[in-house]
Amino acid sequence: AETLVRWWTGAVVGPILMLNLGLALSTLATVITTSVSTYLSASGYVNGQAWLALAQLIVSLALAGILIPAQGAAGAAWATVGAYLVVVVPVQTVVILRTFRLQRGSLP
Repeated sequence: AETLVRWWTGAVVGPILMLNLGLALSTLATVITTSVSTYLSASGYVNGQAWLALAQLIVSLALAGILIPAQGAAGAAWATVGAYLVVVVPVQTVVILRTFRLQRGSLP
């Protein structure tokens, strides 16, 4: 993996374990939240998701500005993970629980 990362970045990026772990967790978060986003889109929560994506972008860039100087490429991956955990997961959890309650209330 170190050789592939070196080809990708053009340099040694530091602790490869932290980079790989950050990339794996950001991919996992992306897969899970994308599935939830698909459900929320079908439920009519489209504008809210646009604002959520903007908030995620802002938090991710702020975290990247802090983490990349200290951790290099791994900081970028961890900034993405942090943005998901701080912004997307909590908001999607609240919205999906509310959506479930509303749908349950509309059943006969």
